[in-house]
Amino acid sequence: MEEGARIVTFGNGTVAREVIVSVDDEARRLVWAIVGGRMTHHNGAAQVFAEGPDRSRFVWTTDLLPDDLAPAIAAMMEQAMPILKATVERAEKKRDPADPPPDHLREFDF
Repeated sequence: MEEGARIVTFGNGTVAREVIVSVDDEARRLVWAIVGGRMTHHNGAAQVFAEGPDRSRFVWTTDLLPDDLAPAIAAMMEQAMPILKATVERAEKKRDPADPPPDHLREFDF
């Protein structure tokens, strides 16, 4: 990750430079923007909400223009969700069961 941004590669090979807008550890929320490329506007946010002692809900939103790119971006997000879930669950399996799960590694509800 470069200072203030991260480079991501999606399953279809699309590469994007996401400029980090804000990180709120207490709210477990990350906001980013993609500048340049085919989109004239892109703002993304990811947030994790506690749903009891052993579950969390991951919410990922994206606002973008032009609207005709929305189906392609939605497909990329759908493809990424099971990968995110598997990554978190794999990290949870490596954790010592005697330790309580960290908030950011609780099971996602997809």
